[in-house]
Amino acid sequence: MSRSPEWSLGIRVFRDSATTGVTYRDGRLTRRRTARPDGPTIWFPFRRERSQRLSFVQATEPGTLRGSVLARFGRHDCQSSLPPGLSVQLYPY
Repeated sequence: MSRSPEWSLGIRVFRDSATTGVTYRDGRLTRRRTARPDGPTIWFPFRRERSQRLSFVQATEPGTLRGSVLARFGRHDCQSSLPPGLSVQLYPY
């Protein structure tokens, strides 16, 4: 019997950035983490859900930056020649 594929999303905040609040969501699971500049990559659990979202909130001197990335995985995604569909939204304030 073949096992359903699973995927994992992660984030890394670069050195010249700011501490960032990160929320992972899929159909049933929500996880929150804090990503620090130049810290390790934060990986979220491998999941079978085909739509997975990371939302970000980052407070900087000019204001608060909010963003989200929605990954839509297909049956055979995540091969080097066939990445998942991504939607990216940024909301600078």
